Amino acid sequence: MVTERQPGKGQAETAPSSAREASLAAVNGCTRFAHPLTGFELEEEVHFAPRSCILIDNGRARCPPRGLLHYLATGGSEFGGGEDGHTEYVNPGDVGAWLDVLDRRIADLKLCIGTDAAEKSDTQAVLWDLESKTKHTHAEVLDMLAQARHGVVSIEQMEEYLVSIESLSTPMPGRIDDIRRAIITQHAAVDDKIEQAKESEILLTRQDALRTLLQNLIERSAMCALELRRLQANRDFIAQHGFVKVTSSPWQRGSTHDVLSWQPKYCWSNYCWSPRSSAAHPAGLPAGAWFQIELPEGIEVMPTHYALRHGDDGQAPAPGLRHDSNCSLFSLPDHAPQGIGAPSTSWGITTRAKRAFNGTALFNWQLWASGTGVDDGSEWTLLRDHVDDRSLHGAFEFHLWPLPWIEGRTFRFFRVIMTGPCSNGAHALMCSGFELYGQVGKQEPPPPDPDPPGTAFVAVTLIRL
Repeated sequence: MVTERQPGKGQAETAPSSAREASLAAVNGCTRFAHPLTGFELEEEVHFAPRSCILIDNGRARCPPRGLLHYLATGGSEFGGGEDGHTEYVNPGDVGAWLDVLDRRIADLKLCIGTDAAEKSDTQAVLWDLESKTKHTHAEVLDMLAQARHGVVSIEQMEEYLVSIESLSTPMPGRIDDIRRAIITQHAAVDDKIEQAKESEILLTRQDALRTLLQNLIERSAMCALELRRLQANRDFIAQHGFVKVTSSPWQRGSTHDVLSWQPKYCWSNYCWSPRSSAAHPAGLPAGAWFQIELPEGIEVMPTHYALRHGDDGQAPAPGLRHDSNCSLFSLPDHAPQGIGAPSTSWGITTRAKRAFNGTALFNWQLWASGTGVDDGSEWTLLRDHVDDRSLHGAFEFHLWPLPWIEGRTFRFFRVIMTGPCSNGAHALMCSGFELYGQVGKQEPPPPDPDPPGTAFVAVTLIRL
């Protein structure tokens, strides 16, 4: 169901704010959105599609559905948030967690820069020491080797004379002794030249290796300094503006940003209901608890699917009424309680836990979307209306729903709002997972207009004579 609504008479309509003081694209020196962890610019067109196994086995998916918010939380890593721990999943709505991660990376870079500076100093000292011990350059080494080759040629010529017919036919003892002494002297000179060349070549090779290492250290230090400045600028931006902004009605269990959590958590709002007209409802209709996701500037999505995960497992540590809710939840007499702590799995849950679930869950809610947010008085679009939807009635249950494709419409603001009671009649929004799928970036061109009835194409062939 898709509904578009213009601001009503009773709604305050404010002009859009002037250009933002900064954006992540500007902070990272890019024209499009750049991720604060990696600095990589988002491609012109990106499709975030749910995996086929989730579409086939909806509600029992073993692997977490990686979508747009997963990209924002990990920088696009395929393994982010997984049990292998290749990449840390940073809740995109938790500013404190982002500042902690950026502070750790900044500290690591500062340590790397300091280590490189010390290594550069040591390498430079060793290089200067080698340069003082090296008596020849590469050109002089080549000249010594050339002299040694000439000496070898001279030795060969003198040895050939000693065994030649001329020397044997008319022997001259004095001349022969002089040639033998010259051969010995030349051998010593050649050996000395070769030895000097070898020693100098070893020292020169070590110098070249140290110069290469020194150059690599200088380049790495420059790159680390640039990355350090980039991370510091991103940290200052997130500290001031946030990353993915999560707002909501008053919250009771957990934090508001836990609606974007990777792992299941106990997470629900206060109990609230506006029976006549809710200021949080884009259409001003009766509504209850709600939360809103604002994507970073530069991320505008044409959604195709979205997913929610329940924020409770419906189990109490003891039979009776739970102290922090008004839900009548009782432990099953034949089964051990399974709700003491969140499960170790992420979006999936066991079949036995689903059967054991006797708690409450969302039954009636809506998903609204906007391009600029309600504060700008812009249109809000109803993407999906859930009426008596029991898809989330399970322990930390997860479900994926398709959304209507609206050609040419992109959204940055998404609001989930209750429009009726939960399964037990209460009005508390329980949610510990939210994900979006769709297209970000370049829009597809509109399809061509259909041909009028009764018309036909005439093929024309041009023949070049």
